[in-house]
Amino acid sequence: MAAPQTLSLTVNGKTAQRVPVLMNGTRVMVGVEGVAAGFSLPVHRTTNTASLQVQGSQLTLTDGDVVVRQGTAAIMHLTASPEVRSGQFFVDTADLPALFDVDVDVQPAGLTLTSTSRPVDPKDGSGGFHTKDVPTPRPTVNPHPNNPNEPAADGSAIRSIGHATGSLNTSGGSRSFSMGVQAAGDKATTNVYANGSNGQTTTFGGTMRFGMGQKHVAFGSITDPMQGIAFTGGNDTGIEIGNASGLMLASALRQVDLRNITALSHQSNNLTESLAVEAKHGKFEQALLGLRKTTSFGSGSIGRELWVGDHGIAGGLSLQTSGRLFADFAVGFAGAGLLVNPGDAPLRLNAGYRLSPAVTLIGNVNSGIGRFGTASGGFLIQRPNLQFSLTRFSTATSVDLGLSGPNKSADFLVTSGVGQESMNSRVVLPLGQGALNMLASFATGGSQDDLLSMQFKREGTSPILGVEHVRSGDISRIGPVVGLSFPLGSLLRISAAIHPLTNGNGLQVNLDQTLQYTSRPRFNVENLSLAGTSASPLFVYLDGIQNQPVSIGAATLKIPRGSHYLSVQSADKLLATQAVRVTDVGPKSVALQLWPFRTVKGGVQVEGATAVNGAQTPLGAITVRLQPGDYVAQTDANGNFEFPPTPLAPNTTISVDSDTVSSDLAAGEAQPLPADGPVIVLLHPSKKLEKVTF
Repeated sequence: MAAPQTLSLTVNGKTAQRVPVLMNGTRVMVGVEGVAAGFSLPVHRTTNTASLQVQGSQLTLTDGDVVVRQGTAAIMHLTASPEVRSGQFFVDTADLPALFDVDVDVQPAGLTLTSTSRPVDPKDGSGGFHTKDVPTPRPTVNPHPNNPNEPAADGSAIRSIGHATGSLNTSGGSRSFSMGVQAAGDKATTNVYANGSNGQTTTFGGTMRFGMGQKHVAFGSITDPMQGIAFTGGNDTGIEIGNASGLMLASALRQVDLRNITALSHQSNNLTESLAVEAKHGKFEQALLGLRKTTSFGSGSIGRELWVGDHGIAGGLSLQTSGRLFADFAVGFAGAGLLVNPGDAPLRLNAGYRLSPAVTLIGNVNSGIGRFGTASGGFLIQRPNLQFSLTRFSTATSVDLGLSGPNKSADFLVTSGVGQESMNSRVVLPLGQGALNMLASFATGGSQDDLLSMQFKREGTSPILGVEHVRSGDISRIGPVVGLSFPLGSLLRISAAIHPLTNGNGLQVNLDQTLQYTSRPRFNVENLSLAGTSASPLFVYLDGIQNQPVSIGAATLKIPRGSHYLSVQSADKLLATQAVRVTDVGPKSVALQLWPFRTVKGGVQVEGATAVNGAQTPLGAITVRLQPGDYVAQTDANGNFEFPPTPLAPNTTISVDSDTVSSDLAAGEAQPLPADGPVIVLLHPSKKLEKVTF
């Protein structure tokens, strides 16, 4: 497996950010957190799982498992097992259509995702008609309303990079809380969380990563440096440092056995070479040299791994295939002298068979050192708005049904087995200016919880109203649910609700903070020479947006980096200069002249006639041009045209593009533009007049 690189992500025509990418043979795997951020979808991460909230359904992906679950029920399968690398969760781009309901286009420099449910713009494309290209008008210097979602004239832009969330629950004498920060930018990602409750130690987790490609530094939950086929790894906390050549140094504390693993590895194409050292409480225990290679073939890949240490050898084989019959198989071994953990030297098989595009049979077998084998099997049905699965585990059977639609969803999960019976259901329906939530659940032991609530969705304060029935054993109670959801500023939203318990009431508080920053690019220095006279104040315009004041003569301007159109305009809108394109590479000096700034309108007519050769004269879609400046406009069906306010030099001429005129007509020479009033541009018949109508 090659080290992470990055691709530019484009979602529904808009560039979102750069996302990490892994190349696994012929497969391209992408960071699921970055893709979800492009669609503004929340992701909840643990060390080995990622949960997505897609169209009202909670989808859980697991490292090394092709099965996607909702609760404990399998609802779909992936073509390849997800991978966790350096705290980031990667999925095959071939699985993005099923996970996010998108069309995918993978190119060497970018990944383009388009929602399949996105409405088609009838103005987009030729619609089956082919037209002649006409010159594109250059940008005018008209100011236009500033869009807060676009970069400002000074180059600064507000960018949303994630969310910070927190929740507090109180019930009787107990309290529990959780909080997390999820953020992703061009150069760093963060996903950290904390969970705690009365009488228990608060747990912390997550990863902070700086650098999106091979060159990076990661802190927190990282991939076990020895994780692969033979060693399944564990919940590791440490640091990982990589450079652009594929060399990586990692040191982590493995939580399952409290051993510290320090490893130096090098990745080149599909070959990984590693030197790992294990120690416990500062005492050296063993050293191993490892090789791992992946080879791709038409419908999958084969992996081989070998570890050689001073206490023995370990290794394994893996096979991944896709197609109608798909499988993810791994078998490993470890010598008796090696230090191993439960689950190492595994025998794992996830397999399935597609009976049809909508129906799939799935099965799973998993075992390892110190871990009894587990198995499951079943089938799933996948339709655009319906998912159904039936899964048989060793001690229980699970049935899951999911329905989805615009702003509405329903999920039903029933589990039945030895000593366990449970049912969970959730229905969300749009109602007026909010959403109606219906929840029902019960489990073995007599616990039950039924809720009917209305969550209003308004820009300001929104009430939360409902009724809840709770039961524990022989104690049952019905009570109201009352709360408020309100914004605190433009980025923080707080909701609080009181709900009934079997004894008293509980309080639930949730906070959601949008994380954003203002990016301010570096500036280029532009030397401006401005000629002319004006009684009204003058301003520089960048890309049609007012920027900074300026005076006649020489001036030094600070221009944001990038490509821009620069011009000057008077406050009374009577004078302006032509727009000049400036970039990072030049020009560094610009000379501009103030000219009258006015609208030019008029009409194109045929000299002495309204009809040619007995047919109505075609006067529509004719291109009219002003020079200098190469400004263009097109006529309507009656031959009328209008240029927006344009800076006009004293020697400005107006003409007609002969390529856009009917073959029966001829365009005359360019003529001087009148100082004011409507302009009439004449065309001349190019053939003998057979019929003339006056």
